[in-house]
Formats: sequence, structure tokens, C-alpha cells
Amino acid sequence: MFQEKNISKQLLKRLIALWFFASTIVGGIVSYIEIESIDNEVIELSMRQASSIDQGLVQRLPQKTMDDMVSLQEMVNRMINNEFVAAEVYDKGLIHQASAVRKDNKKLSDTLEKMQHQFPLDEKPHHEKFYVDELMYIQILVPLRHKNKVHGYFEGVYRVDQAAVDMIMSRVYHTLWVVLAVILATFIMLYPLIIYLNRQLISFSNDLFKTNIELMEVMGSAIAKRDSTTDSHNYRVTLYALYFAESLKLAPLQMSNLIAGSFLHDVGKIGIEDNILKKNGKLDEKEFMRMKEHVLIGVDIVAKADWLHGAREVIEFHHEKYDGCGYMRGLSGENIPMNARIFAIVDVFDALCSERPYKKSLPLDVVVGMMAEERGKHFDPELLDSFFELAPDLYKQIGQADYMHLTRMLAVAVKKYFFNARVE
Repeated sequence: MFQEKNISKQLLKRLIALWFFASTIVGGIVSYIEIESIDNEVIELSMRQASSIDQGLVQRLPQKTMDDMVSLQEMVNRMINNEFVAAEVYDKGLIHQASAVRKDNKKLSDTLEKMQHQFPLDEKPHHEKFYVDELMYIQILVPLRHKNKVHGYFEGVYRVDQAAVDMIMSRVYHTLWVVLAVILATFIMLYPLIIYLNRQLISFSNDLFKTNIELMEVMGSAIAKRDSTTDSHNYRVTLYALYFAESLKLAPLQMSNLIAGSFLHDVGKIGIEDNILKKNGKLDEKEFMRMKEHVLIGVDIVAKADWLHGAREVIEFHHEKYDGCGYMRGLSGENIPMNARIFAIVDVFDALCSERPYKKSLPLDVVVGMMAEERGKHFDPELLDSFFELAPDLYKQIGQADYMHLTRMLAVAVKKYFFNARVE
């Protein structure tokens, strides 16, 4: 339930963020297309207005008679009395023939004076949109044709009526809200389906992960029982390492890696022969060299499972010593991974405190004294000092607990660091 609520909240946040992102992108595209479409309509209207110029006058440009000049000027004057605020006619040689400009807006007049004439060399209509006092204007330059031959040019500034501007914005806002509403409705309809599918995925994932955890416990327990008469050692060292690491405030991912590594620290012993693994006496040099290979065997085993990759630090380096005299690589000091340095302390602590077929358990004060002699040699001195502060309480809580209690304690830790941490 905790996982479902946590994931549902995260999913809702992400869907809202995705809706906002999609709305921004799609809304921007729709707005651009809509505005361009409406702009084209306005430009087409202004073009039609410009095309009303008398074709006969166009044909005679440049005009030679006074009557033509008067007619052309009257035509330009009529255009600025409608929607145009400025109108000019040029002949094919770009010689000015007639013009008219409204004088009722000084700011517009100043703006027009600053705008340079740029005649289209490709003999195609051109336009440019600009604003003055929040009013939209369109400057157009249209080749004047007669029988597909250019005889001159018309340049005009068309004022877009405020009602048309309001219509443009109304259409844009309406289209934008429709798009946003559709996107939102789509997300709302998808949310329950995504939640349902996510629950199914969580259930399947948790079942699979639970199987992996159980397999980890089976592997660790099998090796521990083969090495001795009980697998309680695996549970104890894992819990010792866990509570010690919690006091050091390690990150959740490092904690889960420590748990897996601790429980599987000797998994490589599955490849060691019984006559060596179960020998009561001291191993000779050849046997000891073979025993050390359990580290490499263990590394090879966990390398085949991606989710156990983090366990490798403990498995590969838990026999290294702080002074560099350990195996397999002879690492020293902080070159040894933190999880391996932590585990080296708790592994020896439990081995000394526990009864084995070949030894009796030692009193806590004796164990602490023996380990203190290895401070800076076998163990990280600062970590060892920190562990000694916790050792009495941990020994009472873990070292003297029965098997069932140990398994329950580890189950809680697994849920905390493997299941809950995966969705936080």
C-alpha cells in the first residue's frame, strides 16, 4: 500500500508536469498556426483592396497626361479614406507617381518615415506586420500588373480594424483552450488506466523481486550450513553490518548493497571441496590458496545477476586488511570499499562471539580486546572505535537472539531497503 500511494503521487506529479509541458508545446504550435492563418486572411484582404487600382491607369504608367495624374491621386486618396493609412504608387522604374498619408496619428507618421522602401526584385507581393500603440498594421508592396506584365508598384499600410484584432485573439484563445482541454481530458482518462497497469506492474515486480530475495537467502543459507552446522551466522553478520551502517548514516542504496553482500559474502565457498571447507585442523599452504579462491568464485556468481552487482564489494574485498596484508588484491586503507571495511569488523566479531564445531564462544570483553589488537592492522581504526561503542547493545539484540527472531529482523530490513527504497 505504501508503494502504491508513493508511486501514485509521483505519477500524478509527472502527469501534471507532462500536461503542462505538452500544453505549452502544443498550445504554442497551435497558436502560431492559428495566428499565421488569420494573418494570411488579413493580408489577403489588404491585397484585394490594393488590386482595386484602375488597370487602365496601371497600363499607362508612367502616365503622360494631367488627367491620369489627377485620377491616380484621387484613387490613392480614396484608399486612405478606407482602411489604408498610407498609399503610394510607383512606375516600373520605381519613380514616385502618387501618394497619400493620414496625418491624424503623429506616432504612426514618424514610424512610417523610418520604414525604408524595399521593392521586390522577384516581382512578387511582399508584406510586413508591425504595431503602433497596440494597433496592428500591415505594410504591403504589390507589383501592379496588366496582362501579366509589371507596369508599376503599389505600397500601402493597411490598418487592421480593432474588431478584426479582437476576432483574431478570440479565435486564438478559443482554439488554445480547446486544445488544452482535450489534452487535459486525455490525461484524466488515462490516469486510472495507468494507475491500474502500474499496480499490476508493481505486484509483478515485487513478486519477482521477492523471489530474488528468497533466492539470495537460500543461497546464503545453503553455503552457511555447508560451512558449519547453522546459517544463523549469515543473519547475524548481516544484521550487525546493517545496524552499524545505519549509525554511520549510509545512503539507502549502499545499505541494500551491504545487506546483499553480507548475506552472500561466502557464496563462493560452494565451489570449494569439502575436505578443505570442513577440515577441522589448520589448512596447509596449498589448501589455503585453494580456500582463498572462494572470493573469485563468489564474484563470478553474483556477476551473473545484475541486481546483485552492488553485493560484489563485500564479496570481493571482505578479506582485505587495513594494512594491506589481506587477499585477494592486497588493498589497504580507504582503498578498500566502505562496505567491505564494515563487514570485515562484524564478520570477525560474530566469529569470535559464536560457538563453532571447532571452537567455543568467547566473552564479549575478550572479543573486544582481541579485535582492539588488530586496530589499524586488520580493521579500519575509526570504524572499529565506532563499532565498539555499539557492540554491547548489538550483541544483546542480535548475538543472543534465536533463529526465528533473526529472520524476522532481517525481513524488516529487506522490506525497508529493497522494496520501499525502490519507489522513494
